[in-house]
Amino acid sequence: MIVGAPLKFRILEVLEKRPMWNYEIVDALKDEYHLNSSIGRDNINYDCIEAVSAGFCKEIEWEIDVDGSKFDSKHPGRLLTKYELTPYGKKTLDELKAKVRHYTPD
Repeated sequence: MIVGAPLKFRILEVLEKRPMWNYEIVDALKDEYHLNSSIGRDNINYDCIEAVSAGFCKEIEWEIDVDGSKFDSKHPGRLLTKYELTPYGKKTLDELKAKVRHYTPD
């Protein structure tokens, strides 16, 4: 794990293990980054979207959270997105791990 890494880098690390839904990524990182509010959840979600636009990961599946049970019970009907690390994202993550002083393997 890259200790104290920017959120986008940690998203790549989380996705390195397996493809994940956006709500799973939020659950994995919200406590670490003290983003337990709905705004924090949205920040993590937006960082996932930005990681896609940078080519680090890609969207591989979608569904609607009809009843709000996965992502936001106050706002049912939100889009759920499953992400997967791209080869470029894996290469970038490996380079980061090699350069960062505070990297500790999980």
